[in-house]
Amino acid sequence: MLKNYLKILFRNFKSNKFYTFINIIGLSIGLTCVILISLFVTDETSFDTFHKDNDQIYFVGVERTSAQRTYESIITPYPTGRVALENVQAVEMYVTITPANSGRLSLDGENFTDEDKIIAASDDFFSMFNFPLISGNPETVLNKPNTVVITEKIAQKYFGDENPIGKPLTIYRYGIHDYTIVGVAENSPDNSYLDFDVVFSIKGLPSTISNMDSWGANMYNTFVKLQKGVQWNQIEKSANTTFDTFLGENRAESTDFFLQPISELYLSEFVTPSGFKGNYTYIYIFSSIAFIILILAGINYMNLSTARGMQRGREVGVRKVLGANKIQLVKQFLGESVLLSMFSLILALFLTELILPKFNLFFDKSLSINLIENFQFLIGLLLGTLVLGILSGLYPSLLLSGFQSSDILKGQSSKKIGGVNPRKALVVFQFSISTVLIVGTIVVLSQLDYLINKDLGFKEEHALYIPLYSSDNKDAFLEEIKKSSNVISASFANGVPGRFYFSTGQKFNPRKPDEEFFAHVIATDENYPEALGIELIAGRYFEKERSNDLINTIVINESMQKKMDWVSAEDALGESLASGETVIGVVKDFNFQSLRSEVSPVIINSINTPNSSFSGGELVLVRYQADALDNLIPHIRTSWDKVVSGSSIEINYLDQQMDTLYETDKKLGTVFSFFAGIGILISCMGLLGLTAFSAELRTKEIGIRKVLGATVSNIISLLSIDFIRLVLIGFALAIPISWYIMSKWLNDFAYKIDIGVGVFAIAASLVLVITIIITSWQSIKASLMNPVNSLKSE
Repeated sequence: MLKNYLKILFRNFKSNKFYTFINIIGLSIGLTCVILISLFVTDETSFDTFHKDNDQIYFVGVERTSAQRTYESIITPYPTGRVALENVQAVEMYVTITPANSGRLSLDGENFTDEDKIIAASDDFFSMFNFPLISGNPETVLNKPNTVVITEKIAQKYFGDENPIGKPLTIYRYGIHDYTIVGVAENSPDNSYLDFDVVFSIKGLPSTISNMDSWGANMYNTFVKLQKGVQWNQIEKSANTTFDTFLGENRAESTDFFLQPISELYLSEFVTPSGFKGNYTYIYIFSSIAFIILILAGINYMNLSTARGMQRGREVGVRKVLGANKIQLVKQFLGESVLLSMFSLILALFLTELILPKFNLFFDKSLSINLIENFQFLIGLLLGTLVLGILSGLYPSLLLSGFQSSDILKGQSSKKIGGVNPRKALVVFQFSISTVLIVGTIVVLSQLDYLINKDLGFKEEHALYIPLYSSDNKDAFLEEIKKSSNVISASFANGVPGRFYFSTGQKFNPRKPDEEFFAHVIATDENYPEALGIELIAGRYFEKERSNDLINTIVINESMQKKMDWVSAEDALGESLASGETVIGVVKDFNFQSLRSEVSPVIINSINTPNSSFSGGELVLVRYQADALDNLIPHIRTSWDKVVSGSSIEINYLDQQMDTLYETDKKLGTVFSFFAGIGILISCMGLLGLTAFSAELRTKEIGIRKVLGATVSNIISLLSIDFIRLVLIGFALAIPISWYIMSKWLNDFAYKIDIGVGVFAIAASLVLVITIIITSWQSIKASLMNPVNSLKSE
């Protein structure tokens, strides 16, 4: 029996190569998308699940209420972990770390090289987390000051095949300090929030000593391990009561601590990696799109299978006459569908291997298919493909197996459900989904173009900045840079757009002592407006010659002026904040953050204020002549080598810095374009198959019409109009859906485009043109056939 089914199956495939090709390609593309997205989602949800007892490990977060708003953070005071261990019985262990950041390493104390992932950690780091050590005792490697553990990668880079244990290493992070290497760890896995290259003891750092008992310095990540079986909600109230006694009454009123499992940290709102990584929203989006594409491919199979029902009806009639029952026929047709899906899976695995390198490059991943090692993934693929085959073939198999012999003899084997041909409904659904993808792509790309080309209020082109890790010789370095005729202006500052890190919530307005709001605070010298290209609209900027400018004077932006209820920029001049600083100038608003956010209030201090935290700029901002970069960069490097010692120079470009703010949006545009193309391709393949089959069924009719004088345009209209009507209905249904979805996405931006009629007009034109091309192609082929041959057809 099975042998006969297989014979029939392959004969059907062979005699209908065109339709089999469309089905296999469509299903293969859909399965390829599902495999790729499944690999991505599996990797994203696997972060920090490899730690032993990971269900007992939590990171500590803080919820603060300030300036009439509540916000959460995983940056905690240093004593948090120690106090939890000493006072909360359910806490077994704690680890305090500084978040991973870049730093510099040196073997000789002078020639530094940059490394990206350096952290400081307390004693039990390697006891709580499963990062295996090749050398060193995990329980003791970090229990002394000035000790450091490096990974295999760093050991190979700096020491080659030499044993690094006991060797000195200078680290430029939180100052310059000398350490002794006491351990070598395996390279940390990519799927960890705690990904590191260097871990040094947090003990002995000046900041650690000064913050040992401070509850005001929030600059650490704290992790705790709870006793097995204990949930945070069981101890939350008592734990916060304990913390309140250390915080003091004022802080305790506005502060609450919470815990979140470490396995959920990476995908939480507290971690913001670049691109799509670490974001539940994009996991849902990609999973939905992959599922939709698979549905489109399944619909193709259903449509083409039911369209060929007239041909298969004769086969069903003969088999029924020979004694086949409905169940046997259903099994046969479902078997064909499942086997076709399995063929498609094999092709999809091949396509995945071809695409995966570029997929990894785009998403900055290192994913791979290893079905032998990942047996669960293989089983999931097989089961998923089996379900796909059954669902795709269920309706056609029930429809075809239900044909009655009398209907077949009368040529009435087509079925309708509720008076509506299901094939037509599925075509409408296909093109509704495809239209949503097209509209989404147009909106995303239009918004991205708007973000890139909007006037930001400063000149991002022809500007670069150089971080300074030390204030030594900074003035001499700036003077050397200015010697180049290619330099228009150069300035010291501790922030540039995209790098305004410090904000404070205060009661700024002396006339409203109860009103509190947030403002960004930066410090610059007198050359900042020219170097950045911002406009001064009232008053003046700092002047180095005026000693009074260095004390209690500030420049603000328009948003700060309005927040303080000063009617105009001129009205703000000479006014003071509640803290005593006097406004001497107002600059026009400029977008120093992503355009997802409105311009915030900004307070600018003089970086030359004596004995203040602003003395010693963090970077040098340079504006240069257009087309002068090739000559300027060597001059800057020479100036650095001449004046600054002990580290390598890092040159960043302001326009590139701003571009990184929209990295995710750019990738989203690429993803939408790709998936919209895939969706349209699959839908068009189905439409092509249906058009070809429609023309095939109406061959004799077309021949008769041609004999009676029908022109080529008449035949094209005859075969195309029904499909064009269905596509337009699908487009109409897609308009409200796509408008709603994209409006929700645009709500994340403070500055955004309007979804006007033009967006839908472009989408409609594109869909209509594609449909006309596909249907006309098959119609022209049919209309050009010799009517003699057409009339001979059965």
